[in-house]
Amino acid sequence: MPSTPSSVKASFTGGSRAELEFLTHAKGVLKGPATWVLHPAILEYLGRADPSFHKGADEAPASLAGRTLSRMLLVLSIIDEEMARIEAGIPRFGVDMGESNLAPEAGIESRAISYTKGCYIGQEVIARIRTYGNVAKALRRLRLADDLKDLPKKGDKLFRDGKEAGYITSAVASPALKANVALGYVRKEANQAGTELILRTADGESVVKVEEAP
Repeated sequence: MPSTPSSVKASFTGGSRAELEFLTHAKGVLKGPATWVLHPAILEYLGRADPSFHKGADEAPASLAGRTLSRMLLVLSIIDEEMARIEAGIPRFGVDMGESNLAPEAGIESRAISYTKGCYIGQEVIARIRTYGNVAKALRRLRLADDLKDLPKKGDKLFRDGKEAGYITSAVASPALKANVALGYVRKEANQAGTELILRTADGESVVKVEEAP
């Protein structure tokens, strides 16, 4: 898993003991009535937004001081949603897909396209794809190496047999799957489940495996 501090102590204002215990049950270990030991996955997320979160295990980051419980619950909710959607292979608009992507590429064809509705913008393109063949690339869930120093960034390239085969769009260290997983676009000749690819990042190369759709 990507390296993060094992825990960071942080104090909160507000929130009942019951709320703290509920949050603890979901995400970590309660140390006293108002001291929180953050889960490493949460630290990884927060650290991307604010490098000051990456501190020693017993050092409380100044940027956490005075955070309310409700604020942290909101942050945790966002983290949970991001983890869950990547685990489930669900793309996010603006992250995993945009105006330049076709719905069949992103795997949302069944809920985003009607083949019986009347005329709409882009219908001819979609009809041709359906009639004549598959898209050139498609979004896939990818199993990353367990020993990554850092998660890959959006746009990091995937290769097969020395040729570029795709790129990463999202990545997360998943406690539920006990694995590093990502979403990314992979060319049709290399996106079958079980196919091994090479991920190249600033930290070097690692093996990536294309997974079955969740």
